Amino acid sequence: MPRIEAPKAETARLKPCSACLQSRSMKPYLLLLPALLLLAACKPCDDPANPECPNYCVDETNPKCPNYDPCWDQLEVSAAFVMEEEVGSFAYVDTLYYLATDTALEGNHVWFRALQEAERYEWKIGTDSRIFNKREFALFFRDPAEVQVTLAVQRTPNTQCYPGDNGLDTVRRRLVIVPRDQAAIVGVYRGAATAAPQEVYEMEIFRRYLLADSTKFDRYRLTGVHPGCDNTERYDVMTTDAAFRGFVFSTRGPDTTTGCFLSWGAAMLSPAGDSLEVRFRKYKSFSPPALLPGTIVFKGSRIE
Repeated sequence: MPRIEAPKAETARLKPCSACLQSRSMKPYLLLLPALLLLAACKPCDDPANPECPNYCVDETNPKCPNYDPCWDQLEVSAAFVMEEEVGSFAYVDTLYYLATDTALEGNHVWFRALQEAERYEWKIGTDSRIFNKREFALFFRDPAEVQVTLAVQRTPNTQCYPGDNGLDTVRRRLVIVPRDQAAIVGVYRGAATAAPQEVYEMEIFRRYLLADSTKFDRYRLTGVHPGCDNTERYDVMTTDAAFRGFVFSTRGPDTTTGCFLSWGAAMLSPAGDSLEVRFRKYKSFSPPALLPGTIVFKGSRIE
């Protein structure tokens, strides 16, 4: 009799659903996601326009900043100029120095200087028939006068920054030459040396007239250059050169009666005329001339 075998039981096999397959396929990415987020959080901030970034900047002069202005250092063509009066030689400290001014003393040089480089300069000074074509030069003024100073310049303009600039400009200023005895620096000043501000004293700059004719101006003098220098002695320091707002000076010679040491220096009046700065040095020896190291600086306010 034939043997009948029972059918083998089939191994149960479950067909994965589509959601499970998708979950499996996403699993590697899900594992990477925290790492990606961590990397994004650790990425350095390099946006210069973002205030939270270390390289944030708002400097219009810096080409790396978003607000950089390529015209920040460009200038419209200008004929602006300065006038400077020659004060004189300041031995052992400066060879020559000038003070910006629109008023100068007769008998002095005035230096004219354009502030911008240009391709062409054309200066006209008062009634002088000459035309000056340099950027800077000096003229000697012998007599009192009112002088109109005109400067015309030409330069290739930067039309990207200044579309309306035609490269031409003209500036006119007035220069006043006053008599020699009308310097604005004359007066009495109270102050102290910067090295000893607690030691207040007075310094005076005055006019000296000829002994033979008290109506004729001779020169400017300074007295009270330091504490202990007798202010009643009017000739302890003499002028070497004077300007409307300054002068350079030296002592007349050995002085044993007024308590004034030998000195050499320069006095400069502020543009407002209300304060004075004097820089000077002491002599180590008068012959041969030699100065001690270190410059003494007096700063004072006008009281007369």
